[in-house]
Amino acid sequence: MAIGVSDAPPLEFLRGAANGARAFGTWAQSLGTRTEVLTDEEKPVGCTELRAAFERLLSGRQGVDWLLVYFGGHGLSRGAGEDLWLPSAWHADQRAISINALRRRLSRYAVRRLTIVGDACRSLPADADSADLVADAVLGRGPFDPTEPRLDLLQASSPYHASYMVLGARPEDDRCIFSGVLEEALSGAREEAFDARRGCITSVSLAGFLEREVPLRAVQYLVKLEPHVVSGFREPDDVYLAARPVPPPSLRPWPTAAAVGAMGSERAARGAERGWSTRDATGRHDRAASRDVADLLRGLEGMDEAISGGRPPRDRGPGPIRDGIGGADRTARSRSAARIRSFRMAYRHESARPTGFETGSGFSLDGAAAQGAVLGRHGSAADQGGRRWWRAEPGDAGMDGNPWWRLGRLMAPLPLLIELDDGTWCGAAALPGFIGAFTVADGGVASLIYRPVHRPDAARETETAVAWLRAGALTAPAAYGLAARLRDDKESDPVRSVLAAYLYDTQGDAESVHRTAWSMARHGLPIPFDIAVLGRMPAARDADGLLSVTIPATRSRAPRSAAERIRPWTHGETGEMSAPVAGAFPWLRQGWTLLEDEAPSPLVPDALVRVAEHVRPFPFTTLSAEGGRQLRAIVGRL
Repeated sequence: MAIGVSDAPPLEFLRGAANGARAFGTWAQSLGTRTEVLTDEEKPVGCTELRAAFERLLSGRQGVDWLLVYFGGHGLSRGAGEDLWLPSAWHADQRAISINALRRRLSRYAVRRLTIVGDACRSLPADADSADLVADAVLGRGPFDPTEPRLDLLQASSPYHASYMVLGARPEDDRCIFSGVLEEALSGAREEAFDARRGCITSVSLAGFLEREVPLRAVQYLVKLEPHVVSGFREPDDVYLAARPVPPPSLRPWPTAAAVGAMGSERAARGAERGWSTRDATGRHDRAASRDVADLLRGLEGMDEAISGGRPPRDRGPGPIRDGIGGADRTARSRSAARIRSFRMAYRHESARPTGFETGSGFSLDGAAAQGAVLGRHGSAADQGGRRWWRAEPGDAGMDGNPWWRLGRLMAPLPLLIELDDGTWCGAAALPGFIGAFTVADGGVASLIYRPVHRPDAARETETAVAWLRAGALTAPAAYGLAARLRDDKESDPVRSVLAAYLYDTQGDAESVHRTAWSMARHGLPIPFDIAVLGRMPAARDADGLLSVTIPATRSRAPRSAAERIRPWTHGETGEMSAPVAGAFPWLRQGWTLLEDEAPSPLVPDALVRVAEHVRPFPFTTLSAEGGRQLRAIVGRL
């Protein structure tokens, strides 16, 4: 599947995205594989068109040995490692393609090997329109039980950074830097891409080539571009090109630096021939619409780095290399740093409030007050101060003699759904030995931190991690290193393990999600709902109604970062273990996207999936009044 979205107004027109998709599709067809190529030169490419194309490609097949998905166009990163690709009408529809959710859906189509190529920006959202996009998984739930495919992930840029397109003398010569280097390798024209021992291009040799050559090519255009590559294929099923072509194909010349420098003066001319967005019913371009597009593009001068394919610098001669964190990204990063500092100070101010309850569990609110809370049949909430501090108490069914309560103290997790004064709903779980601290800003939950009872200072590292998430900066260039550090002192706050699990999931690493859960269970902690769903853990309710999951065993592997090397629990072997589940719905907004992929089960009932359409655009779960009422009906029965 090769997807090229060149025309995604109001963003810059990227003819190179369509060129890259066609080139990748041609290479895939040369392997004899069934191939779909979608570009938006004649009509827009949206989630509906993509779903139809995937269904044509996958329907009627009992399995797929190797599926390759290429996307060229605009993109962004947000939340806990959530990468999004933007379809043609993203701005009007307010929808984007979730790479992680699409990958999970494909695991239900019996795909044995999966290659995802993303030549798209991974910058932070530039404005509210891009930050609040609905993440679409594109595909419906497939016909098979989930099996995690081997994954090769080839992304043009590291997080926070833009991807670049350079202008050629003709539109067909426009080229995205990463796609152009990849095309040279897969064509067999670059000797350096071959494995010297085996004489073929393998997953590892291709990764090494891209990591070396893409930055070198980018330097020629005075930009910095460092690809992010994950190689998950194993010998002998790791071959992209079996042998050197004879004779090897010739290399197309790259656009000159002078052409790149002239890009700014050509923007209006290129806007006149954007693609689908300026064509009328006859297929001709609407010149008035073209002028509107050109004017809009000129108004986006300061936002080039916040979108994929940000234009190379205007300088015609030698100059400093831009690192891809300029323009709107640099501003966003500086704002993020300031936000992180202010958020941490706010959290510490809150920690001066009461630190414990007799029952050993409760929650607090900062920035809002609550009308009340639902903790299922086995718990209730009592106001302890201005409707901002609430204590968990036994409910009508929550008396000594069941798994939840002993001598008046909470012993097992309860679901927690809170109704705020303005009719908005939020929540996560009531945890034994913890006070959940919810920070509400601008009408939704911006942060959630669990503070150990009588040890509020133990959550200081979580303050930073959640501030990163809230500021849009959690996606780190080294996901494995950050995830490993988040798991330090995991018994102090389960939110850190949740964030680590999402980062592992962005790498397609289910076993590391299982290791994270195993470490929590080993320390006597329940497994947060998000981790149970990310790890696709089998769930069951016992005779008392307590929901538990079975954590699969894992094999040891080599450490993948310096942080992992000194933390053996992040990559060592673990056994099978069971543990109770904390909560009855996702703690983070992005977890709701995953629910449609799950078969009905004690963990994810059908009714819960239908609540997802009422989730509001905040980092942690925030629901409209209607969504809260629907979820209350579910939680109240547990």
